[in-house]
Amino acid sequence: MIKMDVSFAAGAFLFAAFVVFYVALMWCEHYQGVDNFDVNADLTDHVRQCPYCGHVCVDYLHRKILRCSICSSYTEEDDA
Repeated sequence: MIKMDVSFAAGAFLFAAFVVFYVALMWCEHYQGVDNFDVNADLTDHVRQCPYCGHVCVDYLHRKILRCSICSSYTEEDDA
């Protein structure tokens, strides 16, 4: 029988778990299309500022009318 220290066994187990987690993460990013995300896209297209309270709202759907989550005012796309 192989004699092994408990701390070595725990370290080996944690290292193997980390390797499995890292490989699974890389696999998911590759096959799920996460790595195809365009990082260089203009992120300001999704951001609008409320003209009344100054709160910055994020609008990923590009709606024409957006409701501010702070002051509940409705702003059109051309206003901000």
